[in-house]
Amino acid sequence: MYSFYCIISEVENTYFVDFPDFKGSKCSCFTFGETLTEAVEMAEDVLYTCLDLLIDEKRDIPTPSLLKDILKLADEGNSIMKISVKVQ
Repeated sequence: MYSFYCIISEVENTYFVDFPDFKGSKCSCFTFGETLTEAVEMAEDVLYTCLDLLIDEKRDIPTPSLLKDILKLADEGNSIMKISVKVQ
């Protein structure tokens, strides 16, 4: 099981999801949804896809940041959510 924090921002009724820990890795990990529920579902999907790609290519998986470090990256009004997925 892998768990990473994401930052969720809402702009004009669209929820954008970004996983900062993947910046600079081969797989940029971001997505969006028209509702918060859809954005979370898409976040689970994109996190799984990125992790699966890194594992298949035998690349390093980023070390998950601590919540306090993610909070420093988020703008005021953004939400932070921990997303967990199981990758085999």
